[in-house]
Formats: sequence, structure tokens, C-alpha cells
Amino acid sequence: MRRTILAFLFVAALATLAYGASITFVPIPSNGSVSGPPESVVGWGFELTYLSDAGPDAWMVLTDSSFDGSQRYGSYVDYLPSNFYVVGPGLGPLHVDWDPLLVAGLGEFDIDRTAPPGLITGNIHVNFALFSEDPNVNPDSFLASGTFPVTVGVNVVPEPASVLLLGGAMLPFALAIWRRRKAHRA
Repeated sequence: MRRTILAFLFVAALATLAYGASITFVPIPSNGSVSGPPESVVGWGFELTYLSDAGPDAWMVLTDSSFDGSQRYGSYVDYLPSNFYVVGPGLGPLHVDWDPLLVAGLGEFDIDRTAPPGLITGNIHVNFALFSEDPNVNPDSFLASGTFPVTVGVNVVPEPASVLLLGGAMLPFALAIWRRRKAHRA
């Protein structure tokens, strides 16, 4: 996670040198880890902050994202193209919580019903475009585009009903062992 944040800060530092602005991106949750049982949907929000005190304007628009982790036990859905997330001078931090009903946030991971308990890891590659002016006012002010990775993890947890079912299946064996031990002690 730290490596990903450092990589993005490096990209932001390059943007600072080239365009006089610094922009930070932090996933929500900040450690990038979400959890859910099979057949559920989990997702990520983000906070995007413009950190410039002086210098030329620089505006960032998040364009789209992709997931490079295993999609054997689920699929990633990108929320960025359906929204116009932009940050620039005079705008406060853009804090967007994940909301599947509003299709708000970075994206979601739909966990397949066959997913075994465990961790699915990977990176979400967030693509962005930089502009020298507000892209709503002057879309021709495009400067550059780039991509940065955000390390994420999906922790597939067993459903409580599955744990109870497994416990119920193990109960006769536990009782048989208990009876044998009791018989040997007598």
C-alpha cells in the first residue's frame, strides 16, 4: 500500500514540477482492503485533493480504471466513466464514498458465488487527464494523461450459514471422539 501511495506521490510530484500543482489520491478504505461473502458486492471510494498554494493552474479529471488482479472469482466494474470527477484550484477535497445505488466511488468487485474464503489482491489502475484550465470551461486546455496504481484486496469471508453448516456436519464426529475418550477413561 505504501509503495502505491509513494508511486502516486511521485506522479503528483512530476505534475508539480511540470504544472505547479500537487494532487493526492487516497482510496477509501485507506488500506484498500474490503470484505464480503460470496455473491456480494464490495467497493471502494476515494478522496482526491488539490494541494497548490501558488503557480499555474492544474486540473485533474479521473477518466477510468481497471483491475489487474484475478477475476476468476469475481469481476470489477469501473464507476469513473459514468461520473465527471474533477479537482483543481479553489475546489476543496473531493471525498466520494462508495455507493452502488448511486454508482459513486472508484468501482466495485462482484464476488462470484464459487469464491473460496481468502484474499484476492491486485491493483486498480486509475487513469487521469491533466488540464491547464477548468475542463468544464475550456476542454481544449488538455496537458497530459497518466495512470497510477492503487493496491487493493478483496477478502472473501465465509457466510455465517456456511460456517454453521460445516459445524453441524462436524458435530457427529466430535461427539464420537468425545465418547471414545470417555469410554477409555472409565
